[in-house]
Amino acid sequence: MAAPRVTGTAPAHARSAASGRTSWPTGWPATARYAAIAALAALPVAALAAVGWALRLSTLTRFVSDTILVGFKAGAGISVAVTQLPGAFRVAGGGDHFFERLGAHAPGAA
Repeated sequence: MAAPRVTGTAPAHARSAASGRTSWPTGWPATARYAAIAALAALPVAALAAVGWALRLSTLTRFVSDTILVGFKAGAGISVAVTQLPGAFRVAGGGDHFFERLGAHAPGAA
C-alpha cells in the first residue's frame, strides 16, 4: 500500500506532467526558451508550497474526512485517465469536457 503523502499528490503530479508536455514542443529549436517557461511556471508553485509550509497549513488536512479524499482522488484519476486514453490507444479524442471525452470512448459511440 502506498503512503498517504504519495497517493494524495499523485493526481497533481500527473496533471503537472500533462501540462509540462503541452508546453514542451516535439522539436528542439528553442530549448532554452521552453526551459525558461517551465522554470517560470514552477516559481509560483514553489512560492505557494513555501507559504503553506511556513503557515503549517498541512494541519488543515486533518479536518477533511477520508471519504472525501478517496472521492477526490478517484475523480482526479478518472479525469486523467479519460484525458490520456486517445494518446494511449492512438484513437481520435473526445470533446472539450469530461462527459464528451468519456462518451467518445464508450462502446457504440459514433
